[in-house]
Amino acid sequence: MILLVYRISLWIYEILAICAMPIYPKARKWVSGRKNWRKQLSTWGGKKTIWMHCSSLGEFEQGRPLLDAIAKEYPDRDILLSFFSPSGYEIRKNYGNATKVVYLPIDSPDNAKTFIELINPKLVIFVKYDLWYYYLKTLHKKNIPTFLISASFSSHQKYFKFPFQGFYKKIFSYFTGIFTQHEESHEFLQNKLKEITSVWKAGDTRFDRVIEQVRHPAPLKPLDIFLSEHDCIIAGSTWPADDRLLIEAINKLKDHRIKWIIAPHELNPKTFEMYKKKLKNRMILYSELNALHPGVQVLLIDNIGLLSTIYKLGDIAYIGGGISKRIHNIQEPAAYGLPLLFGPRYNDFREAIDLIEQQGAYVVDSSDQLEKRILQILPATELRHKIFQTNQHYIQLKSGATRQILNILQTGKWI
Repeated sequence: MILLVYRISLWIYEILAICAMPIYPKARKWVSGRKNWRKQLSTWGGKKTIWMHCSSLGEFEQGRPLLDAIAKEYPDRDILLSFFSPSGYEIRKNYGNATKVVYLPIDSPDNAKTFIELINPKLVIFVKYDLWYYYLKTLHKKNIPTFLISASFSSHQKYFKFPFQGFYKKIFSYFTGIFTQHEESHEFLQNKLKEITSVWKAGDTRFDRVIEQVRHPAPLKPLDIFLSEHDCIIAGSTWPADDRLLIEAINKLKDHRIKWIIAPHELNPKTFEMYKKKLKNRMILYSELNALHPGVQVLLIDNIGLLSTIYKLGDIAYIGGGISKRIHNIQEPAAYGLPLLFGPRYNDFREAIDLIEQQGAYVVDSSDQLEKRILQILPATELRHKIFQTNQHYIQLKSGATRQILNILQTGKWI
């Protein structure tokens, strides 16, 4: 029954995406990117193909350290990188360490069989989640080594709740092995799914990626001009609930020497208009930034891919998602040593829990609390230095997952 619901829901998802094409560019890219995929792959002919699948851009950044390590150590292999979402594919479609980048066709028995036969992978790596039943079942039947990396599990996930637990138990059983982020995830998975014996606690490969980003940041000269020696709050991956809170806080703090750089999760013109209306003449878009703009306090990032580098310019980071959904990645700003502020929906993230306990991060759920924390942290040089050391040390301690995963793949002769 669950499998029937699964197939129907995917069919409905595809129909809705097609219907949304005239209105939503993202839906248009999702559908058009999958056209003629059989023809695109008919000439693949990859050598000892390694296939890595990522849901979107965030999962790619998580899997990237392992992909790069494989490309470096095994230059004779061809790497196929697939995405489910346009936000991943469009940004990384020309990624140099992948031989080819494609959209993953919608999951179905025929698509999975044809796709896998065309690319003929020798090793498959799924990053974190985006678990597709027919692809995994087909890989299992063909005895192709398939691994899940940077996995994170907890009791409230749908994987372990009625009526889905039997369905996901079957999905997890198709993996040759699973690499978890934390000891808690490792123990939880083994307790819930005792049949799955090849489970390793390797850590989160995203830590390796953010350390590399801190070591080799990209230049951001236009943003240096905008800041002009002001204190700076970076707000990353914000949703509408975050934006409303931020606007209130910005207006309350307008008389302080603070600049704000805000990167919304989605590039929605309505979001930009809301900031423009509520902040009057104190806001500018990144695409319009080419010189000093007196009186402008807020810079809105209207393109994708800059946020991880922008954090290096900040004094405090506000992480979006925690007011209405769940927080986004905190590893990037923590790697730069920034004090972290975010909403109360953080319990899925071990690193958020850890850094709250270590006083490198604080929860805020109103503009008053946000204002209070900013005014507490910005002038306190000693406190900021302590947080800087705490957060950077935490990130360093969590590194090394990439090497551990690669060592296990090599020892097992899966690569």
